[in-house]
Amino acid sequence: MTKQCLSIEETSVFGAGDPNEVQRYLELGVQMLARGQLHDALAQFHAAIDGDPNNYLSYYRRFVLFLFLDLW
Repeated sequence: MTKQCLSIEETSVFGAGDPNEVQRYLELGVQMLARGQLHDALAQFHAAIDGDPNNYLSYYRRFVLFLFLDLW
């Protein structure tokens, strides 16, 4: 009987989102920031985090926006 080992990447639900989709959420968030649509940008950063909870840039951008909106 052989023992099979699965890597964390194969079993983890974290980071399971499509990297292109996460990048698109981040780009949309930045575009919305530039247009002054702050709450819409926040929603995009939330979606990016949902898509990949390990992406530090999503958390960073959301945090900076939280600070700006005085939500922290």
